Amino acid sequence: MTFPGSPPTQPPSGPPTLASTPALHLGPASGEAPSVMPRPGVAPTTHPLLDGRTVIGIIALFLAAVSIVAGVSAIWTRDQLLDTDTWTATSTAIATDPIVQGDVARAIAEQIVSASDVEAAIASALPGPLGQLAGPLTDGATSIVEQAVLQVVRTDAFVSVWDAAVRAAHAEFVADLEGRGRFTTIDAGGLSLDLRAVLTSVRSALDDHGITVLDQLDLSGITVTIPLIDAPGLAHVRSAASALRVSSVVLLVIGAVLLALGLLIARRRWVAVLGGGVGALLGVAAMLVLVGAGRGRAAAELTGGVLDRAAADAVVDHVVAGLRPVLLTCAVVGVLAVAVGGLITIASQRRITDRAASR
Repeated sequence: MTFPGSPPTQPPSGPPTLASTPALHLGPASGEAPSVMPRPGVAPTTHPLLDGRTVIGIIALFLAAVSIVAGVSAIWTRDQLLDTDTWTATSTAIATDPIVQGDVARAIAEQIVSASDVEAAIASALPGPLGQLAGPLTDGATSIVEQAVLQVVRTDAFVSVWDAAVRAAHAEFVADLEGRGRFTTIDAGGLSLDLRAVLTSVRSALDDHGITVLDQLDLSGITVTIPLIDAPGLAHVRSAASALRVSSVVLLVIGAVLLALGLLIARRRWVAVLGGGVGALLGVAAMLVLVGAGRGRAAAELTGGVLDRAAADAVVDHVVAGLRPVLLTCAVVGVLAVAVGGLITIASQRRITDRAASR
């Protein structure tokens, strides 16, 4: 029995069509489980090699490396000025330089001859008009004294005297920078070394040459000081020490902050590390350029004391020689950062490419 409007009771004439059934994705025809592949037109989420965040990270690490290299160099240079042992070791090496030895011997000889009034003694010993030869003879005596002093300067005993004088002068130099102390070797003329302790050795060397000009003198009354740095040069050293003290801290703090920010911001951190390695290498190169350019100026600041230009160049070379291992260490760290960062970046990029190809 059927009711009006009811569907027919006879079975359908054929199987249901695709249009009348919901679409099901059954995967490949092999009968595997339904695929979890993304729908057509929707790409998988990947980060490009150089997205905006990574570029910012590279810049941050690059600047961080440059700042750290400059800060480390500033610390080393400051230590050369403020650390007594480091500065004394450098000065001991300077005392063995032949150019400086000659300058020191000449300065000591002139002071000895002046203090002992050799010219007056020669003039009084020469009769009548021959007294006019006192000046040239005094120059000859000064040359002889200089040769005797030079022999003393080349001994280990003189190096010990120089070492003690440098330590005393450096202690007062640091006290001067810190606004304390009694400045017996720092005056309006600059920073001087007190070398009176070497006079006994000089007298013995003169006696060996048959010159007894010092035998009758009270050596305690003779002052032998070597003006190491004149007043303008000392003022520049003070300014440099203060600037290095501040800049070393500021540069390292900036470098640490940029390093942390760069690593946090960059999506591809190893790419950013590679940029930091490049920054370290460029920072080392920049420091070498600055050292080369500033070498002449630094030497010029030292020529107001006992050191002439050639001796001042030797002094600067001794100081700069210690900076090279520091910069070499920074360069090695930079090369390692570039190598490791580059290798990991290449390996990571290959993995991403392989995964994309397998899909």
